[in-house]
Amino acid sequence: MINDGGLIRRIGVVPIRPFTFRATDVMVRGVNRDGVKIGWLGDDFLRLFGDAEEQIGEAGLVVRRLQRRALDVDLLAAMPDGFRTARVGQLYRAVQQQPRGESGRISSCFPNVTFKYVGGVPWSVVVEWRREGWLFAAYRAASGNPFERPRGTQLLTSR
Repeated sequence: MINDGGLIRRIGVVPIRPFTFRATDVMVRGVNRDGVKIGWLGDDFLRLFGDAEEQIGEAGLVVRRLQRRALDVDLLAAMPDGFRTARVGQLYRAVQQQPRGESGRISSCFPNVTFKYVGGVPWSVVVEWRREGWLFAAYRAASGNPFERPRGTQLLTSR
C-alpha cells in the first residue's frame, strides 16, 4: 500500500508474457492483426510512441485505483520513489487480453493511465475503452494540466 493519503489503492497485477512489441505492426485503427479493436490513436501518442520497438520480458503491471478525482500532477506526487512506468508494449499486451473491451484486469469502464518521461517531461499515457474501440492517447502531465482523472481511474505501473 502506498502512503498517499488515500488517493490510490493497489488492487492487483496483470501478468505480462514475453514478446516483441513493434508499434508500427499493431497500432492501427480498426481491428488489427491480433484482433484488438483500436478506435483512436492520438497525435501526441503516435508522435511519442508510434515507432516504439521493445523486447518485453516476463513482467506484471501493478494496478492501482484512484479513490477520488485528481490531476496528473497529484498522481505523480502520490507515487513512491523509484516507481517504474509501464512500457507501451506492456500496455498493449494488457489490452490484447481484452481485445474488444471485455471485462478483465484493466478497466474497460474507466481510463487506465501510466506516466512516461520523454526528454525529462512527464506525459500521461491513457488507454481507455470506448464504443469504437481502445483509445490510446498521451497528454503532457505538467503543472496546469487541465485533465482531472475521475474516481475509478486505474494507474498502471511496471513491477
